[in-house]
Parts: sequence; structure tokens; C-alpha cells
Amino acid sequence: MSDHPAWWKPCVENIAALEGISFDAAVKRLCTPDHCNQDNVHNYTHKICSCEKPFLNGCSGNNPNRPSCCSYTMESPILVTADNCYCCCGCFANGTPIMVDANSTKQIQEFVLGDPVWVAEDEHLNKWVQKEVKFSSGVGDNGIYNAMIKVVYQMPNGLDYILCNRNQPFLTADRKLKVASKLVPGIDELIMYDNTPVPVKDISVGLFKKGMHNIATSIGPSNEIGGHLIAAKGIVCGDYSLQIRNLAGDSLLMVNDHDNLPDFGTEAYFEKYKHVTGDHKGVSVMQHEEELPGPSPDEFEDFKNLKPMQHPDNVRYFVTEAQAEDITKKAPGAGIGSNYNLGLVSYLFKLFSGFYPEVKFYLDHAADQANAYSYIMNDVPFVILNSGLIRKYDMDYNSLVFVIAHELNHLYAGEPLGPNGYTCEGMADYAAILGTIPQVFYGGPVIQIQKGGVEKVKNLFTYISEKNAMGKPGNKCQFISIKCREDAMNAALSLGDLPECAGGPPTPTLEVLEANAEYGDQYPVISVTFNEAVDRDSAIIPGNYGFNPIAKTYRAAMDPESDKIVKVVADIEPDTEYTIYVYDVKSKDGSPLISGKNKAKFKLPELVPPKA
Repeated sequence: MSDHPAWWKPCVENIAALEGISFDAAVKRLCTPDHCNQDNVHNYTHKICSCEKPFLNGCSGNNPNRPSCCSYTMESPILVTADNCYCCCGCFANGTPIMVDANSTKQIQEFVLGDPVWVAEDEHLNKWVQKEVKFSSGVGDNGIYNAMIKVVYQMPNGLDYILCNRNQPFLTADRKLKVASKLVPGIDELIMYDNTPVPVKDISVGLFKKGMHNIATSIGPSNEIGGHLIAAKGIVCGDYSLQIRNLAGDSLLMVNDHDNLPDFGTEAYFEKYKHVTGDHKGVSVMQHEEELPGPSPDEFEDFKNLKPMQHPDNVRYFVTEAQAEDITKKAPGAGIGSNYNLGLVSYLFKLFSGFYPEVKFYLDHAADQANAYSYIMNDVPFVILNSGLIRKYDMDYNSLVFVIAHELNHLYAGEPLGPNGYTCEGMADYAAILGTIPQVFYGGPVIQIQKGGVEKVKNLFTYISEKNAMGKPGNKCQFISIKCREDAMNAALSLGDLPECAGGPPTPTLEVLEANAEYGDQYPVISVTFNEAVDRDSAIIPGNYGFNPIAKTYRAAMDPESDKIVKVVADIEPDTEYTIYVYDVKSKDGSPLISGKNKAKFKLPELVPPKA
């Protein structure tokens, strides 16, 4: 288990993005836990995190997106202006009954500071007492949907369940703590407040459509297990003080080798526990015909029952399917129940919606592939991000902005266009950097977002195999190489042209090597020699040649013996040094002139009369 809860790192990253500072500098901008838990600060931040009056945020007015109108999650930083530092919103689902004494319970979100809560004095549960709640906070029911873990266990009279976040510690049968994300059906047993063991039967992840809440009997991390074991639905678990303390390697509190145990949903989990059935969305030791308990779909949408969105055939994507598979399998990221970047994506969707109100932005929670999509269907433009992409650690504020801007530019950036009518990949990258980001973040940290987004996306591309990064030879639109996409990004950052490989103008290869003048029938003739054969149509236009000092050009023609030489007839003076400038002449294969290499100096020798 890490030194901090799952929301801590994303919250710090959000502070870094908001202020344009480094991660380490953002850590120093956090208020102390004691300060965040002071009554006045706690009341202020709790109302903001829950979108309660007067801080209604997106929940004001006739918002069509209720009840998920509040974009704050546990990862959201709240600036405490009086002290110029941040507290994070950062857990049990609202509605979870917590025992107040041996005979009564109270829903977790109803606890306020000073209320009594029933706690065990040690891990053996021999004595329970009431202690005062000194911390109570969370996000309200108006917030965005959070990913939660549902743990199903066998009670003496049947199956029951509990909803919690993945870092919630539970007391197990061996009297040690284990977090929810590491529980194993068929192996682990939880403990009831009366010491009755209840075996874990099933674990799954889903979207909880209400709020989340935490309580604790102390302010800040606890150094002792006694007095911090509460009973949720009768199941013994740690309060928030135990959740946030550094439990890594603490053999007195955690199950053996806890830090190295694989998390539910990872490949390592299935390698270690081969007896379970299922996938990263849910594992079980139950028989298929057994009906599992759980809240209604209106409250909890189990990922096991969700199917990824179906896209039309003409969909555009951030990376190809083969590239997405590489990133999905190789790039490190957070688990499916982690809520990683969930609040950030919700905020960015609302931000971009202000500039693109006609676009429907969606996060596909059921899609595991690390990809994003855009298309127009029934005259409605869509931008979709997969959960499998936003949970990658290279996805932060800047790179998420870049991905969203990229998909928007498939729809709006114009030529070059692919056969499906959408803007090509390279131009979507190019226009995201030079067009969309400066537009949406006008007056803000545009350069930081541009460069930071490109850096993270390039790092994500390193997980693509050499074969899948190659692209299709000759294709300049939908199937360009990863190197070509990176060249397009670099060109945008340096204000250069879109590269030829991405559908931009041909790469300049033509240059003027030399010019020589001689006398003609009526006017002198200047022979201009190029390094490549030139296109006749552009080479014979007199207006494509200029002189310094100024001289009148009469005509231009190809040399009959070489397609690399053009004969230019002009009214020039003898024994005078001229520079000829060539414009808009192309090579036979369409390449333009290299900048700065379109000129040559020459001199017409003075005509010497023949000797008598």
C-alpha cells in the first residue's frame, strides 16, 4: 500500500497543472491534514466538494445533467484562499450503515463532528466502546459517478455486500488488515463485529451514482489500530485515519507481504489466484446460477454488465487498434476501480463543451482499450474517451487536453481529409497544438499545455511496437507512422509547416547551384543550373525570376540538352555583379525550392571587340 490514498497523487497533479508548477512544488502547496480538518476549513471545503449552497458549481439553475452535475471528486483540489494552500476533497458509499452502538446504526454521510461512533479497542474485538467522530467529509450525491468496489460475502443467513473504495482496509480472519483491492474470493474472510468470520465470495467494480464519505476518530493518520476499527454493515474495517496512514510494510497491522500482493484487476492477480473465475471487472468463486446481491442499477452500475460503446465504421481514433492494444498491455496505469483522472476528465469535458456546445463528450467506462474516438452520427458530433486510456499514468491534465483537442480536430481542422471526410491524423495533431489549445486556454499556460501534452503523448507512444509504429507505406492520412505524427507535433511547436508525410507540402529538395551569363541574339541569356530536373510549366514563367540590381526579364525556356538548366533572357549590363532569385519553380516530382538556396551570383563579361 502506498504512503497516500489513491486520490492523493492525482490531486497533487491537478494542483501542478492549475499553477503550472512541478509535482514536488505542488506537494508543498498542500495544507496540512490538521489544517484541512479545522471546523471552518472543513465546512468550507465540504460544501464546495459536494456542490452545496452557496457553492453550487455546475449544479446551479436548470442543469440537465442532474444528479451528476457536480464535477468535484476526491481528486479535486480546493484552494483555501485565506491560507493560500490546497485541501483535497478525498471511503464508503453514501448510505452505508455504520454502527453507533450495539443496537443502532447511522448512514455514514450523516455523521458530523462530535457524533459518537462504535469502535473496537483492539483487533481481537473483545471490547467495543463509543468514541467521538473528529473527521467527517466526502463528496455529495450531486457529484460525478465514482468507481467503487463491491465486495460480496457469505453471511450465516445468506449473501450480502458492501461498497467501498479500493483503499478501504478490512480486518481479516487472521486479525490483520487488507485493503479492498487485494481481497481474494475463496481465500479471504472478513470479520463481523461479533467475531463471526464471513468468507469473501465475489468482487466487482462499477459506477456508484451517489456520493462517497469518510469518518475517523482522530485528525490525521493513526498510529494505532485500537479505537479506529468501525463496523460498516456489521463488517469490521478501518476508519479514514487507518486508510491514510503509511501501512506499507507494517507487519503488526497488515497481512503478510501486503505491499507486494497484486491488485484485483491486474494480470498478476490472475496469475497468483488461478482458482477465481472472471476478468479485471469482476472475479468470483460463486456458481453462475447463484444470484448476487447488490444495489439497484440506478445506484450502482456493475462494470460486468456494461458493454463498450459501438462506433460507426467511419470512426476516427487517436491511435490504431493495433497501437492501442500495445499501449493497453504495456503502458502502466491505475486499476479499473481507482477513479484515476475521472474528475479531471469530467472537468475538461465541461470546459470544452463551452467552446464546442454541439459536441457530445463521453467517457466510456466499459472500454478497456487505451484509445479515443470521434465521429459524426445523425448530424451530431461525438468525442469519446475510453476508460482504458485515461487510467494510464501518462494521461495527465496536459495530455488529456491534447487527446481531446486531437479528436475535435478530426472533425473540424479541414484538409487534408481522409476518404471518410475527416481530417487526417497528422493535421489533427498539428491543429490541436496550434489551433484548439490556444483557443480554449487563451491567456492561460498555453505553452506549458502544448509542450507538456506532447511530451506525455510521445512517452505513451514508446509502448507501441516497432512493427505497429511503422504505418502504411505511402499513406499520408489515416495510417501514417508514429514518427510522422511526432514530426507533425514538432512542426507545430516550432511553427513550421505540416510535414509532407502527414499530407503537408512536399519537402523542399530543389536548389539553385549556379548561374552563368552570355550574350544572346538581342539580350543576354542567363543559364540557371538546378540540382534536380525541374518542372517545365513552372520553370518557363518569366515572373519566377528576379534580379538585384533590377533587370527586366523577357522570357525563360528549358535548355534543350538538360532538364536541370533553364535559359533566362534578361536586359542586364556587362561587368556588373548580379544576383538572380528564383521563385515558385518546382522539381519534376513537385518538390519546392529549399529556403535560402534559391539564388546565385553571376556577372556578364564585358564584350571585347575583336582585334583588327
